[in-house]
Amino acid sequence: MPKLKKSHFYYGAILDAIFQYNEDASPALILNDEDTRQAYKILTNTSRQECIVFFKYASQPKAFNRNENYSSWLFTFSDDDKERIYNYYNNDHLPVFIYLLCSKKELKNSEIVVLKYDEFLKVEDNKSITIGVEKNKNSFYLFLPISRSKDDAIQIQRNRIEKTFDELINEVIKEKPRLYRQKQMKRDKMTFESLIFNELLIYSQSSNCPICDHKLETCTISNEKDKIIARKCSGCMHIFLNKKQYKKVYEYTGGRKLIADLSIMDFEDEQLELEDNVNPKGEFEKIKLKDTKTDTIYFMNKESTKCPIHNSKMDVKLMNFGKKIKDTIYFCRQCNKHIVSKSHMDYLLRQSKNCYELKKIKYIELEHI
Repeated sequence: MPKLKKSHFYYGAILDAIFQYNEDASPALILNDEDTRQAYKILTNTSRQECIVFFKYASQPKAFNRNENYSSWLFTFSDDDKERIYNYYNNDHLPVFIYLLCSKKELKNSEIVVLKYDEFLKVEDNKSITIGVEKNKNSFYLFLPISRSKDDAIQIQRNRIEKTFDELINEVIKEKPRLYRQKQMKRDKMTFESLIFNELLIYSQSSNCPICDHKLETCTISNEKDKIIARKCSGCMHIFLNKKQYKKVYEYTGGRKLIADLSIMDFEDEQLELEDNVNPKGEFEKIKLKDTKTDTIYFMNKESTKCPIHNSKMDVKLMNFGKKIKDTIYFCRQCNKHIVSKSHMDYLLRQSKNCYELKKIKYIELEHI
């Protein structure tokens, strides 16, 4: 029977920490030889971008540390380690993160440092990397080859291990935009609801995709009565809205965050030349949307079918609150608000005792906005 090795315990601890903050992560082992299992490809349910994580551990702090409030660890990287990390980034075109487990005598006090590839490059010429940390400080010290002074060291956020992969990847792309290989996802239909999730990137006006350099095409995104003319990349399928369009979608969806493959581009509506983007049948690409959910509902004190702000007749929408609970509420297309009467709100509050989706709804009195 094969014996367990130290690396099994330490790398298992890193994986456990990763799952603690990335419950939807799907790691796939890509480096599995007799000595180690230290490299994984990661994909989450909420991101199209894969990434690579590479593990190292130091079983004990340096023995000569005399300051009880300071600890440091030495991590050794072989030429094979460096070559693998280089290939993951440059040949596989994937973001790379190096996870360094800093073990302590009391294992529960051990910590994990997360390095981005660019940070690793600054010390990769060394055969070893020194990490230091002081008690009650918010950053680790990544010491450079030229100096062992804390003043010259690179500071690495101590809580970076708590960030999701989506957050880490977005940081890397913002700091150094480049063409990363993404998981291809088929998106035949786009809805306002399907755009919900993540933080947006803002790009300058361009006729080509700033991410993959493919040509941008126009597409129509609608909610049955309203529509916006957006841009979509023919290569990576990234979607671009201008600031006005993004605000409209953001308010329509109740203020929820939007998906990672949606960004803002500084273009005006009149800059879109629709004639260049018709299909062979002479029709524009249209994506039909359905109204199903919201995080905020506004209430008015009296029963009315007209918006009390615009005095215009409101639409009636069928809302899905989960667990087979559906209800109809009003929606004003001018102020992009879901509206009910106070008595209707009281009814929904009573129903929320047995419905998790309804418990998440925030109610705001319309007259006090």
